[in-house]
Amino acid sequence: MITAKASQLAKDLETARCKGNWEAIPVLARRYKKYNSTGAVLEQTALVEATLSQLSNVSEGGGKPNGIVHQHDNPDTITWKCRLESEQVRPLLLQLESALQTQDDGVPEREKEFTKVVLARCYFETGEFKKTLEIVEELAFNPGDVAAGYGLTLFLQARAMKGK
Repeated sequence: MITAKASQLAKDLETARCKGNWEAIPVLARRYKKYNSTGAVLEQTALVEATLSQLSNVSEGGGKPNGIVHQHDNPDTITWKCRLESEQVRPLLLQLESALQTQDDGVPEREKEFTKVVLARCYFETGEFKKTLEIVEELAFNPGDVAAGYGLTLFLQARAMKGK
């Protein structure tokens, strides 16, 4: 049974993720896990997502032009500059894969699906598109899980990575 405190922290965590308040995520995620013993998957997913966003923002160089010319792009070939190196996200991948291995019966399947979207984003950011698509193709979102809130955001990210 989830406590009222854990429920409120889950809402606060979702709000911070929706608003992109990545600096607040570590404290909220750890507090959520403290008050919900089955909250490890959400905690790890939120922590990885915050780190991934911060790494992506830093590597973008503060909005400076990246020197890519798109004039020769077409539907079959699009010039793409990966924002992150594989080595940068390797610890994040290990953290997410560990969270997905959690055998706790109290973890809702939707949380694991959302974790898979963040895992796919890690691969996407490094240009490993084949692995990204493998993960996204296997997602089985329940319409009720993505009707609103941050679940909808993750669903849309998965659709964007899939290109549909």
